[in-house]
Amino acid sequence: MRILSVMVLSIVVIELAVLVPMTLHFRRERRDHFYALAAAAAGRAAPSIAGALGDAARDPALIREVMPEGPGLRALYGAGGRLLWADPGWPRETAEEIVRRTDPAGGIAEGEHGGLCYVLYPLRAADGSLAGRLAIVESGSRLRRETVGYVLRVLGLVLLICLFTSVTVFVYLRRAVLRPIEAIVRANIASAGDPGAAELVPESLAARNELGEIIRTRNRMLESLRAAREEILRQNEQLERWNRMLERRVEERTEQLRAARERAVQAEKLAEIGRLAASVAHEVNNPLGIIAASAEDLRRHLAALPDRDAGAERPFQIILSQVERCRRIIDALLNFSRRTACEPERIEVGPFLARTVELVRRRAEREGKAIELAVDDGRARVLAMPTQLQQSLVNLLENALDASPPGAPVVVGARRRGTGTVEIYVCDRGPGMEPDVQRQIFEPFYTTKEPGRGAGMGLTIASQFVRAQGGTLTCESEPGRGSTFRIGLPAVEESDRGPEDSPADSR
Repeated sequence: MRILSVMVLSIVVIELAVLVPMTLHFRRERRDHFYALAAAAAGRAAPSIAGALGDAARDPALIREVMPEGPGLRALYGAGGRLLWADPGWPRETAEEIVRRTDPAGGIAEGEHGGLCYVLYPLRAADGSLAGRLAIVESGSRLRRETVGYVLRVLGLVLLICLFTSVTVFVYLRRAVLRPIEAIVRANIASAGDPGAAELVPESLAARNELGEIIRTRNRMLESLRAAREEILRQNEQLERWNRMLERRVEERTEQLRAARERAVQAEKLAEIGRLAASVAHEVNNPLGIIAASAEDLRRHLAALPDRDAGAERPFQIILSQVERCRRIIDALLNFSRRTACEPERIEVGPFLARTVELVRRRAEREGKAIELAVDDGRARVLAMPTQLQQSLVNLLENALDASPPGAPVVVGARRRGTGTVEIYVCDRGPGMEPDVQRQIFEPFYTTKEPGRGAGMGLTIASQFVRAQGGTLTCESEPGRGSTFRIGLPAVEESDRGPEDSPADSR
């Protein structure tokens, strides 16, 4: 088909090469023929028309009688360019433009303008002055029709000659060249779709010429390639098996190394925390015991006074409760460092959050900051260790107060999340954190506070406490928009509540 297309294209090119100059020559001859006829007719009638111009004003019919017979439409213009007479259908606007553009002193004017072929013949009076101009025009559409007819006749003749030649050449090429080439192409296409099924060209098409030798050489090459391909495929399969095995072993080893490195880092951190916890417990427990004993003595002395104030014992009760809380925190810290397990209790979220907020409210008031409590379901209960949970919340509240500017509220709330989880959140309106800071805030000893204001253990302890109770601690923060810490804990459903609920619910 490609050869046939080339042949058709060649025919078209040949016809164009023949037709274009012949058409231009025919059109030029046809136009020159019109000029010659029109000029000859105008020359014969010029004396009669010039003589009749004087009587034209009295009888215009005289001009019609002396007008020459010839090609195209005729019109008579005065010496000033005014139309005196014209055949019906005269293209007045175009003709007047032609009259204005031509110089009457130049003699006979011929040319094309606005789709018209025109001849302007000057008319001279007896004294030699210009009496008028005779215009003869022929429409370009008529000239185009004649040209198209000529082109079609020549085109038909050339087409017949080229078609006969093309059919003869095509029949020969089809038998001697195209059939073997098509067989080679089909075999190549099949080989491209499935190299393993490469087709051989039948030997019957391999004539004793150069094309036949190409077919035989191709068949031998394909047989050699097929054998080489099978060997390559076999070796590739073996290499792929080895590669997969090597990748699997590398991944396993990499995962083992990563896990070992994480365990080593965590063990080192926990060892540091354990040493710190033991030191804190030793150094703090004795002062706490002295504080508790002194507060108890003062409370007894105050109780023995006859005119004591009824609310005077309240500060001593707070001191004793906080001493007890400090001891529990130290015990929890030791449990954290030793990885010991504690028994969780059922805690009613609303009262528990209210008591926890009271522990930091005085600091908030001193700094001119507000703590707002927002609990959607105050009777919702969670399963957790109260001392560790309270310490985690206090750490979060302390950090929120540190981050919040004066007048900005810190919101503490709780709500149900799904059917099996209660979410406790602490939200501040501080400066927020960059993503790289968020990724490190739960790491031991990491802090963004000024030296002396924090050891970088608050969030680490809180995170470990919450995870030890089967919960989650996450952070959401955006620079300039504050931070929100969320604690998710297992909820205690109505069917799970009973008289054995922990005293933590009523503390």
